[in-house]
Amino acid sequence: MATSVSKLAPRNEQLALPLGTLMNGVLRTARARLDARLDEEQRIWTGYCQHGTAWLLANTEEA
Repeated sequence: MATSVSKLAPRNEQLALPLGTLMNGVLRTARARLDARLDEEQRIWTGYCQHGTAWLLANTEEA
């Protein structure tokens, strides 16, 4: 007994909205995590740069 495409179409349309909503939520969560990780990396590197600059200024003789 074969199932026709016309019988499957309504079911696929019913699943399309929840699946799209789920994927949007997944993408938003992933983007938020990535943004948080990038903010942390930027904070760390900014600290390294500030520390390095302070060290260079403290340990460099004026010519």
